[in-house]
Amino acid sequence: MHDISEMIGEQVQRHRRRHQWTRKQLAEECQRLGDPDLTFAAITSIETGRRDETGRRRRDVTVDELAVLARALDVPPALLLFPIDSEEEVTWSPDARTNPWSAIQWLSGAKPAPDQRSEHRPDRMRPPLEAYHDHEDWQGHWWQSYMRSQSWEERAEKVKSADTREKLLAAADLEDEWRIDAIEGWILDARVELLQAGVTPPELSTDGEATLIKRANEREAELRSARRRNSREATE
Repeated sequence: MHDISEMIGEQVQRHRRRHQWTRKQLAEECQRLGDPDLTFAAITSIETGRRDETGRRRRDVTVDELAVLARALDVPPALLLFPIDSEEEVTWSPDARTNPWSAIQWLSGAKPAPDQRSEHRPDRMRPPLEAYHDHEDWQGHWWQSYMRSQSWEERAEKVKSADTREKLLAAADLEDEWRIDAIEGWILDARVELLQAGVTPPELSTDGEATLIKRANEREAELRSARRRNSREATE
């Protein structure tokens, strides 16, 4: 059974060998990326798990070092912690093990902790990361809908049949209604949830989303105004 530090060491060695690098070459790349402490000796200790006379590892990996090693090895940091391609079970917390994918979903905020049943979690405990995921997903759906609508309109301009043109334009209209009435509402809900959690929502593109941006700005201004009003009432 590997602890997290041992897993990182094994994965660093595995991906270093994938690049066909020596430890010296990996150390040089890490130092080029701004971490002078990741020397040949440090990487040797990380990979081999060298221990002192008390049995403790001589060298664990800091969060900063994990980021540099991941950059140098061209692998997501999560895969150095929880490799889904080489392990069936990993340690995600002391004395707690689960499959790598569940650990990665917990790490990314996509799912609750592996030992926490999502149906028992109150809505108020939903982390902002999930709202970020929702925002990104719905914005992707928005763009897919927008492109479908544009495609149907462009096809309508080229066809000779009036009946076909009418059907294509009707399809474009239905797509626009779906995007405006449903998708944009879900995007706005995610933005409000982020604001309520004290998180600044990501910027919206200015290409094709002018109406959505206007609605988002109006809704966010209303929310801030309500907060200021509630704050004044609380102090009176």
